[in-house]
Amino acid sequence: MQPGWAAPALPPAPPRRGPFDRLCWWAFIGFQAAILLLMLAACALMLPGPDSGSNAGALFYGLGVIATGALWVLWFVGTPILGLLAFLTRPRAPSA
Repeated sequence: MQPGWAAPALPPAPPRRGPFDRLCWWAFIGFQAAILLLMLAACALMLPGPDSGSNAGALFYGLGVIATGALWVLWFVGTPILGLLAFLTRPRAPSA
C-alpha cells in the first residue's frame, strides 16, 4: 500500500437473530418439514396392502384422501402465519 491510502473497508457483519427470532424461523422450517412428512405418510396410507379387500381398501383410500385434504388446509393456513412471523422477526440492519 502506498502512503496516504486507507485500507479497504469491510462491510459490517450482518445482524444476528435473537432467541425469539430463531424460534420463529425454526418453527417455520419445522412446520414445513412436518407437513411434508405427514403428506408422504398420508400418501402411503392410500397404497393398498397385500390382502386389502374392497372395503378395507376403500377405507384406507378414504382416510388418506381426508388426511391429505386436512393437511393441505393446515398447510395453506399455517404457512402464511408462520412465514409472516418469521419475516417480521428477522434482524434489521442498523440504520445510519
